[in-house]
Amino acid sequence: MILFSLYLVEKVGRRNGLIYGAFIGSLPMWYIGAYVMRADPAAAAAAGETARSGAGYFAMVCVYLYGFIYCATWQGITWVYCSEIFPLDIRMLCVAITTADQWLWSFIISRTTPYMITSLGYGTYMFFGSLMVIMGFWAFFFIPETKGLTLEDMDALFSGSMSAAVWKSLKTRRPIHDVLKEKRLSEDNHSAKSQSEIDEKHFGLSHVEAVGVEVKGGPEFPMNTRVLSC
Repeated sequence: MILFSLYLVEKVGRRNGLIYGAFIGSLPMWYIGAYVMRADPAAAAAAGETARSGAGYFAMVCVYLYGFIYCATWQGITWVYCSEIFPLDIRMLCVAITTADQWLWSFIISRTTPYMITSLGYGTYMFFGSLMVIMGFWAFFFIPETKGLTLEDMDALFSGSMSAAVWKSLKTRRPIHDVLKEKRLSEDNHSAKSQSEIDEKHFGLSHVEAVGVEVKGGPEFPMNTRVLSC
């Protein structure tokens, strides 16, 4: 987890790491669930069968494989992601909240998993495999890539709709950095246009001094008369 968080996360990226980690990490769970459903090792052990097949040994390997994949992606990247997306004035508070939330759910899962295995059996592994797939789709549609973004880019990215930025990046097949650059240019142009309209409204009135203007068929205007025109 430390190696991935410090080095590989900059190579693979936050978003890609979460997507790949979710979908690939679900595979060991699906296999373990299918093996337990088919072989029923608890019933076999109760019947006195102690022999282990290759499929059983591979199921044990999948337990450690799932732990490695999850720790390298969702357990590691989330710490990096949460530490860089919040503004500086509230970053310490938000990181503390996300850390507490992480440990809270880790405690809940570790406490409830033994009861789930007793009650659901192979369904427990199917449940966690399904959650990994859902997490992968959620990361694909709603998690923007933050690798290489500055603090100003973070503010521009998270000040609006994240899903809209992700969708635009996917549809145009451009990196999120280019999408943010286009968004900033559009906002600057809109701001400049609005300021120009305000200036024209308040200061665009011009006045013309009419000196000795003679109106046909009428009296002559006084010397100090001001004619205002919009």
